[in-house]
Amino acid sequence: MVIDNLVKAYDEMFKSDRMQELGQVANEYQLNFNKRVSFAEQDLSLKGFKLFQVKGAKRLIGVLSQNTVDFPGHIRFYDFVYTKDLETFSSSVIEINCTEAFTDYFIIQPKGAFSKMKDFFVSNQKPFPHLKDFHTNFQISTKSSDAMIVLREPALELLNQYPNITVEAQGNHFLFYTRKKAMPVHKIIETMNFAEDFIDMLYLDDEQDFV
Repeated sequence: MVIDNLVKAYDEMFKSDRMQELGQVANEYQLNFNKRVSFAEQDLSLKGFKLFQVKGAKRLIGVLSQNTVDFPGHIRFYDFVYTKDLETFSSSVIEINCTEAFTDYFIIQPKGAFSKMKDFFVSNQKPFPHLKDFHTNFQISTKSSDAMIVLREPALELLNQYPNITVEAQGNHFLFYTRKKAMPVHKIIETMNFAEDFIDMLYLDDEQDFV
């Protein structure tokens, strides 16, 4: 209880300006807005994602939400915040629940300096081998080869324009996030639109029907 009170006091003190800015975004774009949502109340399938596999006091702050435009589903933006050993970390997340989509687990992560250096010395066969710029910036990891069936070149080329975004997906949940970094407020709507476009490119055909 003491920890919960300290965490709440921290959020109110250090997140108040961001909450005000997010509230303005919600008003401007007619989005639903919640200042703080309990992580414990989130869907069990969501809690299994790598992003959330951390210890500490977890919560969602500044939640913007609405229904998706081109397909049945729901989209949310929030800062996933956790406090451990009196240190607080924040990652901005765009979460899409697409009711007509399904994928085995995959994660697409920006490459760090070590991974980029390793590519100079070790040559591994990669999916979509001619997407050289994408493979320079990102790496794909899956638990099943079936996950690769979902991925499409146009979606990966679009992701390459957002070099700091990690994409993690399983079932009908898709997460797009900046790890341990808060997204500037003026970038949120653009990035939410990008996330919906990414799903469009995976699942919609030229007639805008699910495939």
